[in-house]
Amino acid sequence: MNDDGKDDSEDIYFCYGKDVCIKFCDKSKKMLIQYKTNAPLSVRLKNKTAIMLRLLLQNRGKIVNHCTIAKETGCNCYREGVENDDVIDGVKNIRNLLSDVLRESGIPDHVIKKIIVPVEKVGYKIDLS
Repeated sequence: MNDDGKDDSEDIYFCYGKDVCIKFCDKSKKMLIQYKTNAPLSVRLKNKTAIMLRLLLQNRGKIVNHCTIAKETGCNCYREGVENDDVIDGVKNIRNLLSDVLRESGIPDHVIKKIIVPVEKVGYKIDLS
């Protein structure tokens, strides 16, 4: 809440085509993922997969490097001074878990691969097209 008594947290929406809709609800601390007419899947925002997805969406198609993802998600492989190459496997594990969550919501693998794009030895980005 800000000084005016209003809640300054915003819900963030992401749609990919007409089939995938993701909503981050700050008030309820949940992320809702819906594919086509399937029931929405609810995921806690403190979950590492939700943190990674939100980080990618907030960067609007820009590459987010592995170190940033590892640090923001609290990945065990991250510590100060670590190099990007040192955390690739840990971040890849989070990305695989994220794919599992998206798959659980009904999103097929070929769509997941189009949405979350790996940039070799650098990081990941969201494809907004």
